[in-house]
Amino acid sequence: MTLTPKETAFLKDLIKEEQLCVARFGQHAENACDPCLKTLFTDIMSEEQEHLDTLNDMAAGGCPQIGYEQVKRTPPPPSTPSKVSASDKKRDAYLCHDALSAEKFTSGAYDTAVYEFCNSDLRRALNHIQTEEQRHGEMIYNYMKTNNMYK
Repeated sequence: MTLTPKETAFLKDLIKEEQLCVARFGQHAENACDPCLKTLFTDIMSEEQEHLDTLNDMAAGGCPQIGYEQVKRTPPPPSTPSKVSASDKKRDAYLCHDALSAEKFTSGAYDTAVYEFCNSDLRRALNHIQTEEQRHGEMIYNYMKTNNMYK
C-alpha cells in the first residue's frame, strides 16, 4: 500500500509518540510503589507496544485488519484503595497524572490523524488504537479516583 506524504508524516509522528508511551509506561511500572499500579502500567505498556507494532507495519506498507473481536474491555476499577504510605501514594499520584496527560495527548494525535488517511482500513486501525488510548485513560482515571488522587 502506498501512503501519501502527509500520511507518512503522520505515521512517523505517531510512531515516535508510541515509542515514548512504551518507554514512559515501562519506567512508570518500575517506579510505581503500589503493586496494582505496577501491573496497570505494565499492561498498558504491552498494549502500547502492540500499537507501535501496528504503526510500523502500516509504515512498511501493511494494512491491519481490525475486527470487533480485538476490542478490549476496560477492567473494573480497583474496589479498595491501595495500602501504601502517604509519600508512596504521592509518588504514585504524580506518575498517574503524568500517564493520564500522556494518554490525553496521544488520543488527540490519533483524532487528527484518522481524518488524514484515505484508506478506510487504515482509518479503522487508527480509530481502534485511539479507542484503546481512551480506555487506558479511563483505567488510569479509575485507579486515581479509587485512591483519592483525582480531584
